[in-house]
Amino acid sequence: MKLPSKYPCCPQGEHEHSLDEYLENLKPGALFFETKYAKSLVVEAVIHNDKLIVRTESAVETMKPYHVVVITLVNNTFVHELYSSCFEELSSQKYYTVLQDKEWSGGIVFDDYC
Repeated sequence: MKLPSKYPCCPQGEHEHSLDEYLENLKPGALFFETKYAKSLVVEAVIHNDKLIVRTESAVETMKPYHVVVITLVNNTFVHELYSSCFEELSSQKYYTVLQDKEWSGGIVFDDYC
C-alpha cells in the first residue's frame, strides 16, 4: 500500500510543463514534500543534465532528516525519485554536489558507510 503524498511546489494544470517552471517554485524553506507522517523543506535546487536536483531537510524529527531528490520530466509528468536519505547534512551536500558532476573536496562522509 502506498502512502498518499503531496509535492506542493510541483506545477499543476493542463499546460506544457518544464523543469524551469518547477525550479521557480522551489524557494529555500518552501514545503517540498508532505505525507501524513513526514514533511520536508527545500534547502536548495538546481537543474543539471535535464534533471532537477533538490536537497531537502525534514520539518519533523526523523532518523534521516536530509534528502536528495532527482526529478525528471517524462511525457509531461514530473517523476520524483529519492536519490539518498542521509543522517548528516554534509552527506546530502556531497550527493547534491556529485549529482551535478562537480568535484567533492569534503572527503568521505558518514552516509558513505550506510
